[in-house]
Amino acid sequence: EIGVRLVGSEMCIRDRLLSDQFAKRADHSALPRTRNLPTQHTPFILAHSSEALAMQFTIIEKDALDSVDWKDLINLSWSQEVSSVRDWAQYIHAFPTNVTEISSIDLIITRFNLVIKWCISSVLLCGTSEERAQCITKFVHVATHSHRSLRNFATTAQITIALLSSDLSRLCTTWSKVAQAEKDALRSLEELVSPMRNFAVLRAEMESAAAEL
Repeated sequence: EIGVRLVGSEMCIRDRLLSDQFAKRADHSALPRTRNLPTQHTPFILAHSSEALAMQFTIIEKDALDSVDWKDLINLSWSQEVSSVRDWAQYIHAFPTNVTEISSIDLIITRFNLVIKWCISSVLLCGTSEERAQCITKFVHVATHSHRSLRNFATTAQITIALLSSDLSRLCTTWSKVAQAEKDALRSLEELVSPMRNFAVLRAEMESAAAEL
């Protein structure tokens, strides 16, 4: 039920988010290469179930979408600049004091981009290809559960775009250790968030979810 309620405002915002990400996917290639990173990192997502993670991400996305005022959508009230925020907690802490400069849509866009960067860094920070493969597999499961069970298209798109980024797609050894089932699932998710025909597949899915309300 929580996931379905995400659909209302999401359809008005998703085009900008996804088109920016597909057009600027190369921007994420500026992340550090794995050979320069510490080897002790273990992503916390591996300690929790995919269902629990997807639910928590959905709750956060719902809270963000609930803060959107329909007037902001009509007036196109959001910044045209890409935010460089890297700390979500710090951004949220400062957000209430900057409401005259930052709209709720800016908050959603910032989170969308930040989650993508976080997903990428979570994989790259792993010390071995086996751990990176496990992390990718977990993200695929979270994205799939967000899509199928919770109808949370925001988290689904964020994770999918991250896994398709140049930073991760170049990890040939890592991907060779990801099961074919997960690769097929990711391919399906890629088709879902594809910008082809103005995100036709994604729009159809979101409209069907809205019809269930």
